[in-house]
Amino acid sequence: MSSVLNILAKNPEGSDCKTRLSGLLTKDERIFLSKEMLKITCGEMSSIDVDKFLYLYPNTSGDFVKNLSSDYGIKTLRQPIGPLSKKIYTALESRKNKFEKRVVIGSDIPSLSKSEIYDCLDYLDYCDLVLGPSKDNGFYLVGVKNQSHECFKSMNLNEIHANDITDICRAKKIKYRFLRVLKDIDTPDDLLNL
Repeated sequence: MSSVLNILAKNPEGSDCKTRLSGLLTKDERIFLSKEMLKITCGEMSSIDVDKFLYLYPNTSGDFVKNLSSDYGIKTLRQPIGPLSKKIYTALESRKNKFEKRVVIGSDIPSLSKSEIYDCLDYLDYCDLVLGPSKDNGFYLVGVKNQSHECFKSMNLNEIHANDITDICRAKKIKYRFLRVLKDIDTPDDLLNL
């Protein structure tokens, strides 16, 4: 089965990134942290033999992005404007006719490895949706096949909990599976308790 991996991130050179860390880190420190996490994520994902896209907000400009794309062989695209649910839906919808298995990950999960991606792709052999839950009740990964990504279409949410997704899966009888729980970096406590 053909597969695609989509990474969602803010462009550190074109946006105010990691704003919830502003009480702990300066803007330059938050930019540095965002760049390093993106490099770690892209580096880890670069050896996976699938097509890869880096969806950036608000734009794909800047030397950092060009170097990242070149260094890791990842194509860059601009995220649509709107809530997180729309960004996830767009990434999963855009290539549904070319790729049977479609995965979206965030860029702020330092412990995310290619093992989770391989597990996700394996699980999609017998279920329609795979969710990588995060410790803050959100999720760091969603993998889909068929039309299971439709659960994001009418959400209109910036903050999506893993339970929001599983409730929809149960209601629509979408077979799903969880990966291991990982920690993302959103708040000062997340960073201080690595």
